[in-house]
Amino acid sequence: MIIMEPLRGGTLVQKLPPDARGVWDHAPVSRSYADWGFRWVFDHPQVMTALSGMGTMEMVEENVRLASEVEAGALMEEEFALYDRVKEAMRAAIKVPCTACGYCVPCPVGVDIPLCLTSLNDSAFMSRIRSMWWYVATSEGRNASRCNGCGKCEPLCPQGIAIRDALGQTKRELERFPYGAMRFAARNLLKRGKL
Repeated sequence: MIIMEPLRGGTLVQKLPPDARGVWDHAPVSRSYADWGFRWVFDHPQVMTALSGMGTMEMVEENVRLASEVEAGALMEEEFALYDRVKEAMRAAIKVPCTACGYCVPCPVGVDIPLCLTSLNDSAFMSRIRSMWWYVATSEGRNASRCNGCGKCEPLCPQGIAIRDALGQTKRELERFPYGAMRFAARNLLKRGKL
């Protein structure tokens, strides 16, 4: 079996909710978040290959090291209990299971679907104002409110996400007050070269 995006596009390393980070940070064995993730994947004997995106040489080296030293069936019962706790923390925090793979784009009307859904999930891990400001700064002209409901994206999603509903949720949560004021401020700062 080939596993694609074993760390959910980096989400299991870079964007763990605080409760999930706490489980790994207080585990009896100290491991990186990537180490924990790959150990779970490689513990399954049916996994022959894991296709993981890597952005730095350090990531490549860590992934190669883990693939060469981790064996199927090596995890202990106590470790599986930790994984269960992390899964529950993730399920409680993640609003939509998007990995930002990009299979849903290009959108016919220009919505940056991965950005919108990532921003929606990020809003669970940071303050509403901070996540809204990030969304304003990165989604100009590509935001969720542009969605016309055509649905061309949904059959392309490997996660089976109801993308139109998720974009509606993004609009409701991230494009409400003070979104307009923040967007106005961001445009003025851009014009003045201060952003």
